[in-house]
Amino acid sequence: MAVSCCPRCGKTGFELKEYKVEGAAHLYTLIQCVWCGAVVGTHEYAHLGKLIYKLARKLGVDLDS
Repeated sequence: MAVSCCPRCGKTGFELKEYKVEGAAHLYTLIQCVWCGAVVGTHEYAHLGKLIYKLARKLGVDLDS
C-alpha cells in the first residue's frame, strides 16, 4: 500500500486545522503537513451530511429507508 507524503517536504505527518478564509462566511478545515504546513486538502468545517440528517430528524423525515 502506498504511503501519503507531503508534496513539498516529502514527510508523512498530516493534521487538521481550522482556518478562516478572508471574505468567506464560514470556517474551513485544512489538511496540512505537520512539518512544513503545506496545505494538501480542505474539508467542510461543519460536515454537511451530518447537518442534513440532524435537520431531517427534527422534521420527522427518515433518510435511511
